[in-house]
Amino acid sequence: MYKALYRKWRPARFDETIGQEHISLTLKNEVCTNNISHAYILAGPHGTGKTTTAKILAKALNCLAIDAGEPCGNCSICQGIDAGRVPDVLEIDAASSTGVDNIRSLKEDAKFAPSTGKCRVYIIDEAHMLSTGAFNALLKIMEDPPESVIFILATTQINKVPATVLSRCQRFDFSRVSSQRLKEHIVNIAIKEEVSINDDGALLIAILSGGSVRDALSLLDVCSSISSGKLIDEELVKKVAAVPINSACLDLIGCIEKQQLEESLKLVNDCFFNAISMSSLCDAMLKNYRDILLLKLCKKEDGLLEITQKDFARIQKLSQLLETNRILANIDAIKNTCINIERLANSKLEVELCVVKLCLAAREQTQQKNSSNEKQEKEELPQWKNILRRLAENNPTLSQTLTGSKAYLEGNMVFIDTNNHSFLDLMRNNNQTKESIKEAISAECGKRYRIGPYAKIQ
Repeated sequence: MYKALYRKWRPARFDETIGQEHISLTLKNEVCTNNISHAYILAGPHGTGKTTTAKILAKALNCLAIDAGEPCGNCSICQGIDAGRVPDVLEIDAASSTGVDNIRSLKEDAKFAPSTGKCRVYIIDEAHMLSTGAFNALLKIMEDPPESVIFILATTQINKVPATVLSRCQRFDFSRVSSQRLKEHIVNIAIKEEVSINDDGALLIAILSGGSVRDALSLLDVCSSISSGKLIDEELVKKVAAVPINSACLDLIGCIEKQQLEESLKLVNDCFFNAISMSSLCDAMLKNYRDILLLKLCKKEDGLLEITQKDFARIQKLSQLLETNRILANIDAIKNTCINIERLANSKLEVELCVVKLCLAAREQTQQKNSSNEKQEKEELPQWKNILRRLAENNPTLSQTLTGSKAYLEGNMVFIDTNNHSFLDLMRNNNQTKESIKEAISAECGKRYRIGPYAKIQ
């Protein structure tokens, strides 16, 4: 019967674990010096080796031929623990055994001496799922445990474990495995399994797994089955994982920044009909904007960006094109869309609305930039301050609406730049206002000009 890769290549020794060398070394030293705690708690994200490390420790504590803190893997105890046949090592799933009665049963069982090994080891997986009563019962036996009993708790949510339990355990925090380290592991497993995979494919699997070794090998397993002996590359992994192809996601960002609304909506539609979830598309856009931001702000991006070489050049180009405020605004808009997607049924509509808003925002920014450039091209009217003083004497109300304004001269036209809505209303509806300004300009400049607002208020 076929065995899944994550089970087949599950570490059997401390030195085979991936990315948790500091924990493996500490536990090996404790086994070598016989400085064993009565209780351990292993905390960290799923798939990082908590339960695997617990089983290796259980083997090391009971192994008949221990070798420098490592279990031999060949004795009857080691092989029995691997096969789940040793009654002295009991693995409890706290997710399905949450009640106080389960822990009371364990408490009664712990009174008996080991039958085959050196000590009895209780591995409690997903320990945070235990009820309050179960934790209280467990706490009682942990306060005064039998000499031959070791407890190993594993949890993905350490914050849910009571402080009274934590204080009685030796704690180890497992970290996510880096994408580069995970990529190397994937390539090594692929070589042993005679599976053809390139570096970009392996790196993408590592990135998508989020630092979980189990998730990475599970995805490699599926890709291997679909590839039928062919090369596993980046495109195949994206197809299998049903995630937005990064090039398409970068195309979407490029279209948004070019204000190509129709093309942007078409790309969203293509993702939708290619079975790519809208939440995955938003996540991919957030990641790309995050990479663009980091590349723009950080002088050295080593270790911060997890992207293939093919995408690096495009992201670098976008980082040079976009302003920091624009990137941050887009990230906020997409984050809000992610929240709305979870609450509303029509996720595609939410993403389309977000894309429309981003395109319009890009268009508005371009217009503002062009407007600013036009202002620089136009000649600023040097007498404008004197004109405002003259208006203050003759028409104080009108003068107040022009506070902070500027004027630009182009040919026979004076453009007045102000953000005051009242002034624009007066310009539209009151001819006397126009005449007062024209007379003030004529008095200072010695020439009569036509006047008008510079641009509509946004």
